Amino acid sequence: MHVVDLFADRDTHACARSAARVRPGPQGFDCEAFCAAIERVGARHRIAGVVAGSGFEQDPTLLDALPAGPEFLGNAAEIVRSVKEPASFFGALSRLGIPYPETRSGPAGESRGWLRKRIGGSGGMHVLPLGADGQCPPGHFLQRAVAGRVHSVVFAANGRSAAIVGYNAIWQEPGTFTYRGAIVDRSLPARVRKDLAEVIPELTAAFGLRGLCGADFIVDNDARWTLLEINPRPTASFELHERDGGLFTVHVDACRGRLPVRTGAQENTIAAVRVLYAPHALRIPRLWPCWSRDWPATGTRVRAGAPICTVHAAGCEPGAVTRLLDTRCQKLLALLTAG
Repeated sequence: MHVVDLFADRDTHACARSAARVRPGPQGFDCEAFCAAIERVGARHRIAGVVAGSGFEQDPTLLDALPAGPEFLGNAAEIVRSVKEPASFFGALSRLGIPYPETRSGPAGESRGWLRKRIGGSGGMHVLPLGADGQCPPGHFLQRAVAGRVHSVVFAANGRSAAIVGYNAIWQEPGTFTYRGAIVDRSLPARVRKDLAEVIPELTAAFGLRGLCGADFIVDNDARWTLLEINPRPTASFELHERDGGLFTVHVDACRGRLPVRTGAQENTIAAVRVLYAPHALRIPRLWPCWSRDWPATGTRVRAGAPICTVHAAGCEPGAVTRLLDTRCQKLLALLTAG
């Protein structure tokens, strides 16, 4: 496996034959640096297939820069564009009768109760309350805020239908919409699960989705759900449903048209992941606990508010898993501060 991404973390280097770090651009990857890195990998190695992760939704044309020869295992640029372009996506939801928040591409009559979102944005940092002027900047859209808890569903799609892999409850940084992590959720109301088991295959057929994908939705106190977005790629939370490393095979098979008979992790396991953000500027150490991942290079300076790594935990009861995550995050921050 050869990796090209924005971070090239230490554990990525450890499990890949090569890992190249590409400088960021205004929207995800810097196009010139990304294309050059892809060309170098293709010149040095025989590539059998290409899998695209995050970083392409803001500029799907980058997918067209991928090598033409190897098998592309994912969603092509036109599919990503149709899912992330508000008019295309929410228009399809309207035709299918799928609930979603009121959405606008122009100014709102009032700013209160509205959010500003960047088209193709990910991670939640781009979601902000609408300013007092009610204006919608270029490259953004407006969406009415909806009360409830954010969840996600991971699914495998073959272009015509889909199989649900699992559901998660999403954590956000306090006072923001920034992604903080996720925990497997086996307590979603049966009605919500039933609805999504019908809706996800419909969306797959409508957009031609392939491979592991995710969808974010909100569930309110009355068990009513509202769809927010589709992520047409393997998402950050799919690993919570991993079973003996088999979900990558599920992704490849789904891209080739074959859906799994059985998906997801053990029924009695609750897995969770937390993104640890720096409370102040930190320098990255040489040694890491085994329950952490996504380690930056030793000596890297991490600015305040930037992500440091991810912290993982698993168990049989959600409350106990959450408390274990809290403890591990506190231990790791103490270690980083001491170092």
